[in-house]
Amino acid sequence: MQKRTFLAIIAILAVVVISALTFNHKGYEKKQLYVFLPSASNPFWIEVRKGVEAAAKDYSKKFDVRILTAGDMDAANQVEQLQTVLERGKVAAIVLGVANNRAPAPIIAQYNAQNIPVVMIDTDLDKTAAKESGAKWNAFIGSDNRFGGKLAATTMIKALATVTEPKVLLIKGSYVHQSAIDRAEGFVEGAGGQLQVIEREGEWSRQRAMELTAGVMARDKVDGIFASNDDMALGAIAALENAGIPKDKRPIVIGFDATSAGKQAISQGDMYASIGQQAGEMGRAGATSAMKLAQGETLKENKILIPVSVVSKENIR
Repeated sequence: MQKRTFLAIIAILAVVVISALTFNHKGYEKKQLYVFLPSASNPFWIEVRKGVEAAAKDYSKKFDVRILTAGDMDAANQVEQLQTVLERGKVAAIVLGVANNRAPAPIIAQYNAQNIPVVMIDTDLDKTAAKESGAKWNAFIGSDNRFGGKLAATTMIKALATVTEPKVLLIKGSYVHQSAIDRAEGFVEGAGGQLQVIEREGEWSRQRAMELTAGVMARDKVDGIFASNDDMALGAIAALENAGIPKDKRPIVIGFDATSAGKQAISQGDMYASIGQQAGEMGRAGATSAMKLAQGETLKENKILIPVSVVSKENIR
């Protein structure tokens, strides 16, 4: 009798333990957050990724954060990744830094249909493409790119104050990104007729910026160059070096992002200044916002613009 009672107690305890373990697994299963970034090699997106990873550590008990990068700004690859993740299921929320601001709109509409929160970072979807597909996003985290462009222009004007009718080369980013449009338009607006602006599209590419800088310099004299990211600014600097122009005779170069490579160029006197973004903070804020939405929280703000500032040799850190 005692043996039977003992075995019954053991059996009951086993059921309790198994039930507890099962409940524990289901009750505390981590939510899946996917972060889609357009590049694994661009310095700006590397800093964004670090911010995402920092936020992931803060929420590590509740979320499994998975970061996917498209081939270098490969819009088709990014759309494919978005489709694959959606079909896989169990997505609590996503963060998206677009490779192209039109291409993902239809698949984002599918995420909307499943009530999956979407947080855009750096640039939002093209308004026409979003309207046509019915795509929406719950929050946007980015920099005040238009103001950053204006800051670059006013910095350039001050630096060239002694030059009569200064002429500058504006190397724009890819116009499939609103950030590229805002930076370029902000710069032209900030120039306010005080600078003669030659505009070229550098497609965010260091190689492309180097080639077009060399082409412009072969035909024209410019006093300054503003590139819409540091990578293109470094491409422009490479073109000036290849042309054998001494540092004190070169046009001044201003970049955007204040990446580690950009700051190094500033320290060495190759780049005059860069408009500093807090890329890491953008990544952290984007991931944090998505995780809050995934838990049913309401965001205090659904549009956050991270401040930008001029980074020069005087204030570099």
